[in-house]
Amino acid sequence: GFAGHPGGVAIEGPAPRDSSAGGGVEGFAQASAFHLPYRDRAFDCVFSSRLTHHIPDPNERDQFIRELGRISKKWVVMTYFHKWSLKNILRIFRSPFNRKKPKVVMSTGEFRAVAATAGLELLHSWPLSRIASGHHFAVLRRLG
Repeated sequence: GFAGHPGGVAIEGPAPRDSSAGGGVEGFAQASAFHLPYRDRAFDCVFSSRLTHHIPDPNERDQFIRELGRISKKWVVMTYFHKWSLKNILRIFRSPFNRKKPKVVMSTGEFRAVAATAGLELLHSWPLSRIASGHHFAVLRRLG
């Protein structure tokens, strides 16, 4: 970590362990994604990958995005599962046959609107892969 703050958070399960020392890995903490244990604007850049589509409640998903914005001084880099990705469209068409639950998805406009409630401006959003993934990377900048 830096400035006395852990460098990472394990959202599910215990924080990563250093098996040689028998304790937790320095720089990691275990916490709720909806109430991160850091002061406002604690980090220059906050990163989250492949998590939002696992949060089924839209209000909680939006709270998570706002929480990332709260602890960021300037930048948030994260992913979200895009509503109009080829992967999601194919999943919708196959769902009557394979009974897979739908992903929790957002359009770019929906994502931009939620980010704005966190004081973040969406600068760029692009797909991880146009064919093999529905995830989009997003680069956001804190306003003000």
